[in-house]
Amino acid sequence: MRKKTRNILIIVIAAVLVLAIGGGTTVWYFLSDDNSIVTEAKKKKKKKKKPSRTSSKENPNYDGDDYIFDPDDWDPGLVTDDEEDENSSDETESQSPYEVDLDYVEPLPANQRIAFQAYHYQMDGWDEVTGESQFKVFNYYYCTDIITLKKIKEAGCMAWLGIGNPFGGDYENTEIPEQWIENKKSMVDAIKAAGLWDAVAGFHGEELMLGMSGEQFRIVTKYLSDTYPRKRIYCVLSLYEIDGAAPDRTIDPMTYRTYGYVTDIGYDWYDTNDYNKHREYVMKMLEGVGRKNVRIWLFPTTYRRFNERTAEYCCESLDMCYRLLMDLKDEGYIPGGLDCYTWGTFGGEDGMGRLFDKEIWGDEYDLLRDKMREIGQKILNDSYRYKETMN
Repeated sequence: MRKKTRNILIIVIAAVLVLAIGGGTTVWYFLSDDNSIVTEAKKKKKKKKKPSRTSSKENPNYDGDDYIFDPDDWDPGLVTDDEEDENSSDETESQSPYEVDLDYVEPLPANQRIAFQAYHYQMDGWDEVTGESQFKVFNYYYCTDIITLKKIKEAGCMAWLGIGNPFGGDYENTEIPEQWIENKKSMVDAIKAAGLWDAVAGFHGEELMLGMSGEQFRIVTKYLSDTYPRKRIYCVLSLYEIDGAAPDRTIDPMTYRTYGYVTDIGYDWYDTNDYNKHREYVMKMLEGVGRKNVRIWLFPTTYRRFNERTAEYCCESLDMCYRLLMDLKDEGYIPGGLDCYTWGTFGGEDGMGRLFDKEIWGDEYDLLRDKMREIGQKILNDSYRYKETMN
């Protein structure tokens, strides 16, 4: 009996030694954010043989392992190649490629470039009326949905999300409504979950001070700056806001405190193409902001109003705004971009989406179309890169 027991004990010890030396196939672990199970044996096998990512004709998503991934759901920059795996520690090897910190996502390189965009632009509109790609002309877009944002990111471009007026014209309220906060959070969470947050330049607001006080403006822009750090806040002003007066309402004057969280600023004025007059308003606007380190935007006239705004007038406006923006850049100011007004059509105003339609205007605005292409190419090919330390 003792001899039989001893033999059993020897067999058990031998089995333990075998497992300890070469029994890696029994060691299991889980990817931290996925239910897929991988083995040490699979990892070792992967090191011995480097399967080609494109060698499997049955499934183009095959990654040389049993785990089939969806390329839309991962970031290849977080996964190392096999040679790096062999030289890395076990701790590094076991890290999941899905561990992504959503608190901060590095923006796309286009975030540092001068922008060329069209106000009220309808996605793919340029393609439809010209037969050319919009991404060869515009590199910034206004965006309201995930599908559009995905197209923008795939093209390496940037997008703006809207700010709106959370106070609804109530000048006495200084608390941002919870519904507005929740709407912004839900939108941003959805964008982050879709992996598109890096394509968002920031938030855009139009003539906000015509409907809120200076303190309310500061509260909203501060909230966005604090809640979504490193995202830009782009505010477009009317001349009333720069002048601090309007015929039908009181407007709080521009101050450093009010505009302290704004990163991008511009104004729209379409009644003149006089270079010197526009330059005066740029300087007055910067004086109101109280600092130089903001990105400056100009608004070329690119629409027809009743019988005004001919193609020649619009081309002259584009050339003037481009020249002024480049001059400001050469003088050490920060160029934001050109925001062409407008693509959409409203009442007696025909935007570019209509002006470039041959069935409506024939070839009357071909000159403007060609000028848009020319200025867009100049800006897209400009070597300027914004340095974040300046802001």
